[in-house]
Amino acid sequence: MAENLKALIIVLLLSASVFAACNYASRAVTLPRDFTRRAGLWLGITATLFLAHNYWVFVALTCLILLVTAPQDSNPVALFYMLVLAVPPMEVDIPGFGGINAVFRLNHVRVLELMIFFPAFLALRNSKTLEPFGRPLAEKFLFAYALLVAVIQTLLTSWSDAMRQVLYLFVDVFLPYYVTSRSIKNIQAFRDATLALVVSSLVLAAIGVFEFIKRWDVYWSLQQIFGVTWTVQGYLEREGNIRAEATTGQPIVLGYVMVVALGMWNFVKHALPRRSSSAFWFVLLLGGLTVTLSRGPWVGAVVLFFVFTATGSKPLSKLAMSSFIGLLVGGIVTLTPYGEKLLQYVPFIGSVAAENVTYRQRLIEVSLGLIRENPFFGVPDFLATPEMQSLRTGQGIIDVVNTYVGIALQYGLIGLALFVGFFASILIGIFREMRRLKGGDRELHLLARALFATLIAIIVVVGTASSVGVIAVLYWLTAGLGMAFMRVVKQESRAANKASDNFSRSARAFPS
Repeated sequence: MAENLKALIIVLLLSASVFAACNYASRAVTLPRDFTRRAGLWLGITATLFLAHNYWVFVALTCLILLVTAPQDSNPVALFYMLVLAVPPMEVDIPGFGGINAVFRLNHVRVLELMIFFPAFLALRNSKTLEPFGRPLAEKFLFAYALLVAVIQTLLTSWSDAMRQVLYLFVDVFLPYYVTSRSIKNIQAFRDATLALVVSSLVLAAIGVFEFIKRWDVYWSLQQIFGVTWTVQGYLEREGNIRAEATTGQPIVLGYVMVVALGMWNFVKHALPRRSSSAFWFVLLLGGLTVTLSRGPWVGAVVLFFVFTATGSKPLSKLAMSSFIGLLVGGIVTLTPYGEKLLQYVPFIGSVAAENVTYRQRLIEVSLGLIRENPFFGVPDFLATPEMQSLRTGQGIIDVVNTYVGIALQYGLIGLALFVGFFASILIGIFREMRRLKGGDRELHLLARALFATLIAIIVVVGTASSVGVIAVLYWLTAGLGMAFMRVVKQESRAANKASDNFSRSARAFPS
């Protein structure tokens, strides 16, 4: 049997098993028909992916499927979350004409953005009740950042390439953020969207664990079938172990996905009807994180649970208990035959892949030197400079494994300040509402803690990775959830104040 058919059978079996295991618990959170449709779409798109044997046939069939089914879904953000992880990061250029080499670079994420988010955007922009884009401070930062990127691209490239970059900004940045921040209007929509992300991540976790155990990248054969390469590194190993990547294209991206999913699990778990379901989901996500052997996401996960615990009730006692349990488990593990080997993977302690730490240090040193020469608006064609060329790896690439360094090199410290300012503004807004909600609505407070901790963890992890694959779209989506949360809290507060005013007027009109 051909490798792609074997891989298809494995992926479908693992995916269907996870969906079946999550089906009962999910009914308490989302509409059964929506969950069934989304799971069916995942399976259908996966089967199409392995059987199409032509990228454009796959795209055409996917668009046709979404054209029929997407309008039936009650929550476009949840639908997007469920499907965004279903396909590896294959990219193909739409051929150009009249001297233009390529019109648009297409990938699975952009297909979903155009088929799910663009129709939702058109529907939302006609609403007269929604807050206009750009009114919150965070959106002023985002608009200024996008404008700076567009201007720099226009100055450095041809007009056709500049227009293409502006289109990418609209599709990749604005649409995910805007639709998420405006279409999520109540707590049920939050439950639905976060559940979809967690369930789709559970599927990837199961596939990742299988890859690690069987030492087989089940999506690898698709690169030969489609003639599209999404990684130049081949199978990645550490100490003889395959590093799982599933559909993400890189182990660190899969680890990042698991961190974001664990953050949302902190919110979703309260709505699950059985504690056993919550525990199973947690263990599987933790397994998916572990088999990536990626220390950046591991650190991000520790930060995630530290921040989430620290923002809850009795944080000191819970942190002390968690630390004690962690040390106890770690001590027991070190006594086993595998203890010393596992210890070598621990960040800041182990010596496995120490050259990656050295490379990251060297990247920062070289980049800071270039940034000092052009601090405000970045370094034109920075990859071509002799300093950056000295960082070329054995695979022949210059790996800018730090999102903040990449932005500072491309768009200067001004661009970096606008980028950081956008996320900082949302974090501050969530923190303020979280403090105000303490002792009030428990579910909203739990959501605030989950979003705050997840964004902090994202900020940590992207400092160890470039924004490749689904990394960027997930942080724009999470930022959109943060803005939607602040809007929902304000609506709840206004409704409560209005009800209180009505009661007061009634009391004055009918005194006892």
